Amino acid sequence: MSISIAIVNWNTRNMLDQCLKSIYSTVSEDVEVIVVDNASSDGSIDMLRSEYPQVKRIANTDNAGFARANNQAFDICNADYFMLLNPDTIILDNAIELLIDKLEQNPSCAIAAPKLLEKDGSIQPSVGKFPCLTSELFDALGLSNFIFNRDHPHFYIPDDDKPSCIDWATGACLLVRRSAVPDSRKILDERYFMFSEETDLCKCLKNAGWSIIYEPRARVMHFGSGSTSQVRRDMLTQLYKSKFIYFSKHKSPSYANTYRAGIIPLRLFMRILCFLPSLLLHRSNSAGLISHLKNQCSVVRASFGWGGK
Repeated sequence: MSISIAIVNWNTRNMLDQCLKSIYSTVSEDVEVIVVDNASSDGSIDMLRSEYPQVKRIANTDNAGFARANNQAFDICNADYFMLLNPDTIILDNAIELLIDKLEQNPSCAIAAPKLLEKDGSIQPSVGKFPCLTSELFDALGLSNFIFNRDHPHFYIPDDDKPSCIDWATGACLLVRRSAVPDSRKILDERYFMFSEETDLCKCLKNAGWSIIYEPRARVMHFGSGSTSQVRRDMLTQLYKSKFIYFSKHKSPSYANTYRAGIIPLRLFMRILCFLPSLLLHRSNSAGLISHLKNQCSVVRASFGWGGK
């Protein structure tokens, strides 16, 4: 049994340092760790070179995105298990060992996902049902928490503290059985630059007959938005575009076009409704709010230039 841990980094040097410290404090030194750096400008590569010479480094000259960067790591590893791990995480206790044990004990399981915790120790919703137009509609209307239960939420916290089968889990930390991945060189679909790639992976593996399991005894702290918070408009564009690609791939082009022509503009409309009182009552903040709405409009316009499959 062997494991490779892949971390995709973009200007998160300090968090990456904490993440690596947590890995090496909880597992043996001979674990293979691969950091793919997406052209960081914060000295991340220099830090790796001086502080963690045992880490394999791939230094990209541009931002390759989450999927392609993970594929670069996947292509050079030969381990039995491959872990996708965000740099804004801290491994707690024996989380990695527990995830490995779960896959070892369940040969029909392709992915084991841990319980994610917020900085204050509270549970972070990190698993969900596969998305559909209905769930997207009620989420856009801000009604998902009132109408949906566990049938169609974007994220939820399992009712009990026992391992359970799930549809998908966020890619902040996933342990994948390498033999379950049909492509020996790629684990993620590179049409996704960011977002939905882990949902797509889980969907493909479940379609192939594998199961996905949530192991709450394995705990990982996840700070969230370590690098994505740096580019708000681009992040929003990628979020919607990735969902469009997902629906094109797993539903149909017409299904995806309904999402693009209906749900995305609806989200913009709902944001306008939410911000309108602030614009009327707090004119001093109007410039920032108008700028935000302009960003939303640009995302909607850009969506009509997206291709399908």
